Amino acid sequence: MFEKIKSIFNKKPFPKSEQIIEFAFESGGVKYYRHTSEANIPYRRALKVISIYNELDMKCTRAYLTAHTKAINNILAKTPFKSTDLFELMKLNNQLSERLEFIYDTDLVYKLASVVYFDENENPEDYDWTYNQKKIDKWKNDKSINDFFLTMPIADLVPFLKDFNMNFDSYSQIQMEQTAQHLASICTNLLEVQKQDLLNPSKYLWQEEARLN
Repeated sequence: MFEKIKSIFNKKPFPKSEQIIEFAFESGGVKYYRHTSEANIPYRRALKVISIYNELDMKCTRAYLTAHTKAINNILAKTPFKSTDLFELMKLNNQLSERLEFIYDTDLVYKLASVVYFDENENPEDYDWTYNQKKIDKWKNDKSINDFFLTMPIADLVPFLKDFNMNFDSYSQIQMEQTAQHLASICTNLLEVQKQDLLNPSKYLWQEEARLN
């Protein structure tokens, strides 16, 4: 009887996984796990990690860059080309320059955390974009998780944040307001169907799933 009880308490959360998985932290009543090292991450999940790291480095998503290039093409296709069109091109170019100066993009930091840290309902071999978007929304909307997460697990993922001497909430708020302004400028120069491609989260998640699977 004792051995049976012991086995229940020592039950592995991911018995079918061949990789070494360790407990990372618990927050909001949910336990989160991670692979012990990048080398242990299964290739399907690893593809997502690489993709998100690239976005983190670029300070914008692939969808943002795609929409930016479409907006540029739409402006260049105008006839006759006006001085106001030149102003729009300069504004969009300046926005990219501003993004390169971002210390980090809050949404992308959360996105990276969502692929590295997973709960017991997830498949550690792969990454479900839709499920994890809901997980990110939960992290953002829960103040207790947000405070804990920005000081601990995220700092483990992005080491330079450990030395970040600004208030996370304040900086994130400013950065997200800038992003909203940038997206508004891009949308001004997009066709209606192109706007929907950029602003429809479910379509973006579906495109990411198709691209990386």
